[in-house]
This record gives sequence, C-alpha cells and structure tokens, in this order.
Amino acid sequence: MATARTVHTILLIQRDPNPKTRTFSDHETVAAAMQDIIETYQRRLKALHPRESNITYDIEELYQYIDGYTELAALVYEPNQMAYAPKDKAWIKERIHHQLSRAQRR
Repeated sequence: MATARTVHTILLIQRDPNPKTRTFSDHETVAAAMQDIIETYQRRLKALHPRESNITYDIEELYQYIDGYTELAALVYEPNQMAYAPKDKAWIKERIHHQLSRAQRR
C-alpha cells in the first residue's frame, strides 16, 4: 500500500440518525483526513467552551466523539487494486492515535 502521504482518502460522515446529515470530505492523504477529524473535534470543543482560552482533551474523549457519529468511515485508495478500500471507526481511531503519537514525539 502507498504511504499515508500519497493515498487519496474520502471520509463518509453521518453525524446523527437523520439521513440528511450524510456528507463526505475529500482529502489528498490519510493524514489530512485524520487531521480534519481532529480539527473538527477541536472546533466543537471551542464552540462548547467559548470562554476558555486553553482547552485540553485526551484521546479517549476524541474516541467518544468519533463513536458519537452514526457513521464515520474512510474510503482509502489502494493503488495496487486500483480501488477504494473501506475503513471503519476502529481503523480511523488507530490512524488518529498513530498521527497524534508522531506529533507528540516531535
């Protein structure tokens, strides 16, 4: 499989049971897709706590946010198969954990 830097990724998102909340976002890389999820969560926290200048959270809270979606999945391009492979919430959490761990080591 190609690296996260080069793999086109589509996020399929449904925030709640209402089918009208279905949407998608298109990303050039897996890392960009995961960063979009992280930043969406951070914007949500800022909206919930507008007076807080410094908001902290742990990864379990981010996972709970992800689990709160009716549907959150990724379609990741597999160049060897010339097709998109579906990835579930567990895979997304794993990739986010990896990405945040790498960022923390820097």
